[in-house]
Amino acid sequence: MNDGGKSEELHEGGCLCGAVRFRTVGAPIKVTVCHCPLCQRTSGSAFTVELIFLRKAVSFEGAPSSTYTYRSPDHGRLLHYNFCSTCGTRLGVALERFPTLQIIYAGVYDDPSWVKPDSHIFTRSAAAWTLLPEDVDCFSANMMDEQGNPQKPLARKV
Repeated sequence: MNDGGKSEELHEGGCLCGAVRFRTVGAPIKVTVCHCPLCQRTSGSAFTVELIFLRKAVSFEGAPSSTYTYRSPDHGRLLHYNFCSTCGTRLGVALERFPTLQIIYAGVYDDPSWVKPDSHIFTRSAAAWTLLPEDVDCFSANMMDEQGNPQKPLARKV
């Protein structure tokens, strides 16, 4: 296929043991750093770095990943966490609210050096030692309300 000299972005990754592999095609829709308490708990860290793709842009191969489904007490919707059933590596999450999307965690790419976050969300629960970049939009909670309306980023000191 002739793409006018432009090649589509292709990135690969997988779990720690190599049983589950994945490929993403094209640029992510968003790259979000989430500081919510749920992401802190599920990652065992201060935040997660989430690349958001259309589900059709993500393909998995090798061993089938396992899924843990969790109903959020905050909003009542389901979150479907994908992980390797052999080594336990968390690969991503699919959200009931957005069934056409697939989130992949930045750390599971073979080479994540190309990843650049464009927003930080739930900064109200960020670890006190977290430094938020000046050139990225930051939101106290989510970047959209329950009705899907965009929220304004936090005012930044100039």
